[in-house]
Amino acid sequence: MGFVEFKSLPRVNSSDPAYDGFDPSAAPPYLMVPVRGVKFLQLNAVRANVASIASDNPKIATVRPATASEVPAAAKNVCAIEGQVTGTTFVTAKGPKGEELAKVEVAVKNTRKVAVEVFLMSDKKHHTSTTEAEAKEWVAMASRRIFEPQINVKLALKSVRKKKIDRDLGDPIDFGSMGMMPFVKHDSDGDKRWHAITHGADVARGVFNVFCVWDFIHSGDDDQFSAFVKSKTFISASDMAKSGANFNMCMIKPEDKIAMTPAYTVLAHEIGHYLEGFPFHYADTGDYPLMRGDGAIGEHLYKRDAEKMNR
Repeated sequence: MGFVEFKSLPRVNSSDPAYDGFDPSAAPPYLMVPVRGVKFLQLNAVRANVASIASDNPKIATVRPATASEVPAAAKNVCAIEGQVTGTTFVTAKGPKGEELAKVEVAVKNTRKVAVEVFLMSDKKHHTSTTEAEAKEWVAMASRRIFEPQINVKLALKSVRKKKIDRDLGDPIDFGSMGMMPFVKHDSDGDKRWHAITHGADVARGVFNVFCVWDFIHSGDDDQFSAFVKSKTFISASDMAKSGANFNMCMIKPEDKIAMTPAYTVLAHEIGHYLEGFPFHYADTGDYPLMRGDGAIGEHLYKRDAEKMNR
């Protein structure tokens, strides 16, 4: 019995991240390809004769041999998958008798663009240590390393600007208990601090607001976080399931107060909640997914993430 499988392969001389939109854990394996973009799959065949590799629907995605300039010289049996129009098809390797040996689901996606607005916060006594350069780098890294290559979502920095609150918010800022509901009420002192910080921010769907503060706690909760995202305007659970577009107000600490995880990854995790439409976390899957729930987050997005975050 032979063995045939597809593996993702980055282009030659590339600084591409480790994850390139390929999810081998899906059944069949899953690959995101941008419209008018290209991704590479390497076919490994052991004691098996592969007669053909073809797309089930060339109108959606085509398959051709990769050129020597596209992939490392030592790489063999590499095909280039080119996205044509949005949709889903399959790339299938078949044997001499037309038998299916391996298959990959290919989802071709348009670019989803998200505007990001960053606020460097201060009050009468305190100010964030996060700089404009750092904030710009976080957004650029989250876009370039995580969202663009894996789900074809591009973050566009709208602005980075300073914002001062004319009162003492405390150090750390105590938000009390934010709870599980997306919408922040106006009841507790913690609620009022949160609304003071987010006052005047763009609540429009399509804009993600980031508030860089000096430090914060949730004195009413057992768990403490480096960042969290909430909604300033009311949104129901059913609306959230359809689109989390106003789940778009993110508090984040300075990088030196974020334990073990780069700040751009923490920011990307919160943007992931906004993109997917509802708070969702994975358990430990062994390869540190971006949407992992226990704090040890990584950069990997799966098929489920791609289908929720860029529908």
